[in-house]
Amino acid sequence: MLQIVNIHERTTVQIPLTNPDFNMTWSPDGRQIAFVDYAWDAPTDSVPPHAVYVASADGSGKRMSMPAGGYGAAQCTDQPAWSPDGKRLACSGITLFNTDGSNPQWIFRGTSPAWIP
Repeated sequence: MLQIVNIHERTTVQIPLTNPDFNMTWSPDGRQIAFVDYAWDAPTDSVPPHAVYVASADGSGKRMSMPAGGYGAAQCTDQPAWSPDGKRLACSGITLFNTDGSNPQWIFRGTSPAWIP
């Protein structure tokens, strides 16, 4: 469970997660959060693969942004990173994609993606 606490309003919001041990990161404008969770709807024989999800800051609208396995040889297993304008994400692999999952571009194998503003 991902719990978001608004310290000014003293409210909390919960986003159900299957495996909350993976990296989570806020969008530059603070309106969305990207995180990695198990992709339970992916076919599997054991532990399900991971996928990148995006949700609104209020916990609504959780959606898979990058399907399990990523794009091509990439494996989006962790470390989502927002572009400075908040329109794209990068994940370990290194794959770039729009926040709705469209236009995936596999760049190279690697970890810890980061954007330069």
